[in-house]
Amino acid sequence: MKHLLPFVAFLCSLAQSGQAQVYQQIDSTPPPQGWVQLNSGTFSGLGVFAQNKDTIWAEGLPLLRSTDGGITWDSSTTTPVYAGDGLGGLVGFSDLRFTDDSTAFLLPGGQLFNGIKVLRTTNSGQSWDSIPTGSQSLLQASFPTHDSGWIVGKSSITRTTDGGKTWNNQLLQFVANTLTFSDSKHGVILGNSIVIAHKPPAAALAVTTDGGVTWTTTFSGIPNDVWGVTAASPRRLFAVGTYGTIARSVTAGITWDTLKSGTTGFLFAVSFPDTLHGTAVGSGGLIVHTTDGGNTWTQQSSGVNVFLESVSFIDSLQGFAAGAGGTILKTLNGGLSWVNISPKITQEFQIQLYPLPANSTTTISYSLPKPQHIHLSLHQITGVKISDILTGEFQSAGPQRVAFDVSNLPSGTYILQLTGESVSASGKLEVVHQVP
Repeated sequence: MKHLLPFVAFLCSLAQSGQAQVYQQIDSTPPPQGWVQLNSGTFSGLGVFAQNKDTIWAEGLPLLRSTDGGITWDSSTTTPVYAGDGLGGLVGFSDLRFTDDSTAFLLPGGQLFNGIKVLRTTNSGQSWDSIPTGSQSLLQASFPTHDSGWIVGKSSITRTTDGGKTWNNQLLQFVANTLTFSDSKHGVILGNSIVIAHKPPAAALAVTTDGGVTWTTTFSGIPNDVWGVTAASPRRLFAVGTYGTIARSVTAGITWDTLKSGTTGFLFAVSFPDTLHGTAVGSGGLIVHTTDGGNTWTQQSSGVNVFLESVSFIDSLQGFAAGAGGTILKTLNGGLSWVNISPKITQEFQIQLYPLPANSTTTISYSLPKPQHIHLSLHQITGVKISDILTGEFQSAGPQRVAFDVSNLPSGTYILQLTGESVSASGKLEVVHQVP
């Protein structure tokens, strides 16, 4: 799920697939704590979903898949084209949920006032169907059974009982951020702080015990906004939020106790592969970890300072975290030591500039593998954006040429950043004005 997505540093030379920075241990002595940053090949903000120990998905722009545990990533056969109901370019994907080995639902990010379509695949992402939901925003999904699923939006919940073929909406009485079902009957929705019956402000909470037929809005007792929730077992749930908030429920979400997290940073997501081991991630590269069911939490070193907005653990040892700037982190031992890897990008894509160096105009050339919306922007060498050249324009598959006037730019080095639903690249632009 996406929150604040600050832009991060660019490469300073022509790069295939917009290669992101790689953090990797270079000596034989592992630090006591740490994660390794994988090379996702995109600068998009990302979420992460571990389908199994080998197949990992990164939700963003584009949709990425790894079939080797995160060493290499590919988007050429998995990213669907989504026109956003004709209301502009896609801003990315916000959540991916599998109901079996081959069936999954993908939520487009952003908000559209004519309603958003959910994307469904039944062949592990090789093709996608677009299904209207009627909802104006889709934040997070939960599928307690193969046919029954729920999607929470900012002010509504959307339900399917036929495997995603049709969807029905219900309005919420509060601003929601996250939901989960711990089994086919018990589910919770949590959101921003509200006041109920003269009680102190607490995170909004709606609970169902009948599979979503009815929902009861009640007092959570969680003192701040909640951004993420997960079920460690049918009755044990954990929620995280602003100002280091971590809360635990042992009553399937009906009542909650606040835990000591040891931090005041914002926490956006939490993952519990079992009842004892849990990891929460948040602002400024924040990661906190527990091995005793949430009684105590310790902070781990992520090696990054970007917003981490998603975390997914396969078991107590292997996990992934993702966030702003195409950041994907991996651990093989609960985040306690580094993994020495040599990642690479499988999809080849590049932009070319002519003439180089440029004087008055330059032509930006690239070839698209499929029709999609393209964003192209110009940045200083420090990463600060100067201007947008393309802002989500739809382009067909095949060779593309974009003319760009550089006559008003001072002589120097600049970075061009190009992103689409299935492509991402950066290139160095040299501007040298001739002396009269």
